[in-house]
Amino acid sequence: MREVKRVFRPEKIALGRRLRKTRSPEMRDRRAAFTLTLAATGLLGMLSLFQLGAIRRLPDLRARRFQAEAVSSSGEGYLFETPDAALGVFSYAVTMLLVAAGPADRGRTKPWLPGLAFAKSFFDSANASRLVRIQFRDLHYYCIWCLSISALTFATLPFTADELRLALRRHGESRPV
Repeated sequence: MREVKRVFRPEKIALGRRLRKTRSPEMRDRRAAFTLTLAATGLLGMLSLFQLGAIRRLPDLRARRFQAEAVSSSGEGYLFETPDAALGVFSYAVTMLLVAAGPADRGRTKPWLPGLAFAKSFFDSANASRLVRIQFRDLHYYCIWCLSISALTFATLPFTADELRLALRRHGESRPV
């Protein structure tokens, strides 16, 4: 077996250190957005297991209108002949990559990254709104898992918006007049 040599570039080590140690408002926003999206992804993973038949039951609230299994197995749950929760895992992985990408000061050096992260979290929130509306308007029963994912998704939007606002302000300050 061949030995693999690792090459540690000082600039990559410094990037990792700055991402971990920087305590700026932008990094606070990025960490919060990433954490909320990761939590939503975990819940989507559980729904995916149910939609694929890997688990037989979804824990649910003991209330008449809460029927997670009925909502998750409705026709809306299998878009493109694929469990929608599995599509959600993929989609939220893209969101997490956009939130995590770039240096700690990316709002100044790469202002398009906060813009993409905000646009993607806005798309995620619009889709979550659509799915909540279907539960309330069409199905008349609810999935606590789905509503929790939607709440986490909505909670992400202010953090990506704040990072974008700060990036636009900082980028404008750094431009010559």
